[in-house]
Amino acid sequence: MKRKFTLTLHFLLFFLFLSCISNSDSQFEGGLGTEENPYQVASAEQLQRIGDEENLDKHFIQVKDIDATETSDFNDGKGFLPIGNIGNPFRGSYNGNDFTISGLVLDYNEPHMGLFGYVKNSLIENIVLINSDDTNCSFEKLRTKALKQTGNMNASYDVNILNDDIGAAGWLVGYNDEGTIRSSSSTGYFSGEGIRFVGGLVGYNTGLIENSHTTSHSSSLDAITGGFVGGNTGLIRDSYATGCAASSGTAGGFVGYNDGGEILNSYATGDTFANSITGGLVAFNLAGGKIKASFSSGKMMGVGSAAGGLAGINHGKIEDSYTIKNFSEFTQATEVGGIVGINKTDGTIITSYSAGKLASEPGSTIGGVAGLNEGVIESSYWDMTATGVNIGAGYGNADGMMGLPTDQLIGPTAQENMSGFDWLNVWTITSDGYPVLRWQEEEN
Repeated sequence: MKRKFTLTLHFLLFFLFLSCISNSDSQFEGGLGTEENPYQVASAEQLQRIGDEENLDKHFIQVKDIDATETSDFNDGKGFLPIGNIGNPFRGSYNGNDFTISGLVLDYNEPHMGLFGYVKNSLIENIVLINSDDTNCSFEKLRTKALKQTGNMNASYDVNILNDDIGAAGWLVGYNDEGTIRSSSSTGYFSGEGIRFVGGLVGYNTGLIENSHTTSHSSSLDAITGGFVGGNTGLIRDSYATGCAASSGTAGGFVGYNDGGEILNSYATGDTFANSITGGLVAFNLAGGKIKASFSSGKMMGVGSAAGGLAGINHGKIEDSYTIKNFSEFTQATEVGGIVGINKTDGTIITSYSAGKLASEPGSTIGGVAGLNEGVIESSYWDMTATGVNIGAGYGNADGMMGLPTDQLIGPTAQENMSGFDWLNVWTITSDGYPVLRWQEEEN
């Protein structure tokens, strides 16, 4: 009886061993690639295997920090081949589990470039990309780099785009096609050349990005560049960018091109430079585009058509937002505004303010709120002392704007003087500074 029991026990142990083998895949650390039992990723080689066609619809979880410096030798020395492309997008999920991926070297020969090149209806979350330990932002260095190529200083702001033609690059994702990206970040320097859209985290977004950030410095030659996202038609919320954004074409501190997308509870604090259209938060905010409860700070310099502390050119809606963006004395844009360079006929600005230093070359049209206003502005303010400007609109309709000296915009007096603001639900005063958004206070 005892011998029979021993044999049975050995058989059960052997069966369990076989089960463990069958419940994992040797190309990864473990797992089955399902949502319940995702493949486990622990090396740069395993990261690259995600891009194999049979893995593009699978689910993955990172189980340790990954040193990806060896990717410089991948793909015959071209670098890491982005996961997914427009013909075979990544459709699964990847959970970085808050582990890091450091030293990634990308193949710059792809039209959609990033750790993930092209993703479709996928979930990307909890990824920490560290691509350089250089987090210092040199405004002059980025400006010099962007000016190496002249760029089109009078580039048209009516950009017609076909999705299939979009070349997009970002450290994390090149093109996010209706997927979700959340709780992820990138650090380092990112340069995209020969690409239409460049972003510090994502090149182009049509889905949802939330609770994410980048300290990456983004630059390009003749591209639309954003400190966080290059182009956006989706929703971005609760996110921020602290790195520089520079282009010999167009640049926005947070998003370069917001085409009907929404930016909510987000901000940019890095420096911004462009040779065509420049926005402290967004360069182009097109028809249907919404910027709400967001802000920008840092330095900026615009050369070309338009420069604004929040948006270069606005066709959409800007609401409950502010900017303390300080303009370089060498700003040479044709229209310069504290909030927007140009507010077009279909543009609306509501309950917002500007308080950064404004500067421009002689001949520029400059206003505390808008350089040129053709649209609607309501209950919006500018600091006449800080901006150095005593008119709300350099040219066009000046209704709905009010200039105040600094001492009437800071501390408890702000609530008395900015009567158009919703102080109960949206804004709050500070003890000795400008008003801030309530979500900032709650976050702190």
